[in-house]
Amino acid sequence: MNEHDTPMPEVEPSPEELEALEAAFELEFGSSFNAAHDEAAAAMESVRGDVLARVRQSIDDEATRARRRDRRRHLRVLFYVVNLVAVSLIVMSYVGTRAAIRLMEDDGHRLATQTEVVALTRALARRQAEEREAALPGDMSDLIEALRAGPERPARYPFDPRRLSEGQYLDDYGRPYQLLVDRTQVLLYSLGRNGRDDRGGGDDLSGGWVTFVR
Repeated sequence: MNEHDTPMPEVEPSPEELEALEAAFELEFGSSFNAAHDEAAAAMESVRGDVLARVRQSIDDEATRARRRDRRRHLRVLFYVVNLVAVSLIVMSYVGTRAAIRLMEDDGHRLATQTEVVALTRALARRQAEEREAALPGDMSDLIEALRAGPERPARYPFDPRRLSEGQYLDDYGRPYQLLVDRTQVLLYSLGRNGRDDRGGGDDLSGGWVTFVR
């Protein structure tokens, strides 16, 4: 087109022409278009169903995995709780056993010491009855010397040499026996379980006073 050409005017189709075109399009392509639309819709429905099925399966799988995780977590917690309870029971049993053993040991020490202090007191009383002129023992060394064997007399008490220590005689607690002298009386006693000197009272163990009569 050059500058001398006259431009063609734009022609708008009339409503009648548009209706004729639509009718011709519908006549020529309507059935094919509808069939294609139906096929596409059917395909989309099939795909949508498959997608939904996969989504549901994925949700179910995730729920199953979540339940398994929860079950494993609960089992771990149960395992830890059972172990904790077992350890607690073992500790309690051990502590209880140790406490029972300590009580039995203490009862054993007390019984052995009480028996021995009574035997020592009786040996001292026999010695006083046999030797009325004998002097009162001033301390444990004197008492041990009075009751052990001498050149002309048998032992009045069988002292265990392993428990003799520097003029002292150890009780079953491993502590020295004590001797309390009050003018004509002598009291032999053990400090007992607490190891505190109550001068024969409290939990001290004794066989009673021995009176020296002239």
